[in-house]
Amino acid sequence: TVLLAVFIFSPKPANAIQSDTEQFIQKMEILKREIAMLKMLVSNFLSEKEILYPSFLAINLSDNSVALEKDSSRQYPIASITKLMTAVISLENIKDSQKIAINKEMLKPYGSSPAIYNGLEIKAEDLIKASLIQSANDASEALAQFFGKEKFLGLMNKKAKELGMVNTEFSDVYGLSPKNQSNAKDMAKLL
Repeated sequence: TVLLAVFIFSPKPANAIQSDTEQFIQKMEILKREIAMLKMLVSNFLSEKEILYPSFLAINLSDNSVALEKDSSRQYPIASITKLMTAVISLENIKDSQKIAINKEMLKPYGSSPAIYNGLEIKAEDLIKASLIQSANDASEALAQFFGKEKFLGLMNKKAKELGMVNTEFSDVYGLSPKNQSNAKDMAKLL
């Protein structure tokens, strides 16, 4: 059980204190929910259940120490996880506010968003969001084609090598190709 006592002393006017107090209470509610989630995660972590996945890696982000690991060097197709690198390359090379005109070629990949259509002008930032949140393949394709698809794909593979992701290869920008391969250790480097 977590017990929290808060005392506020301030020379501010009462209405400013009330506003600050309301913001503080909202933040405390968020913190309570996150503590509850953390307790659940720790409880699951400490359970004696066997993890049935053939490969995984759990790391402590504060010091990069390995908490749990199983066959984390084994390569697998990474499917839509590919879009994480697509987002990195987009953020590094295309301005968020850059408008991109969608054409039919950009809409070809299977797995499209109904909000992206031929003739639409859309900001790169919104395409990145659609790629990551909706897993929209056409959004990833649009970003790559805008920049130059082969050059973009080359930058993805180059970035992987720069990050020490030696067991990672990208063949497309959205993850439909089974040739997009990586392992848990490399993905941890990307994250």
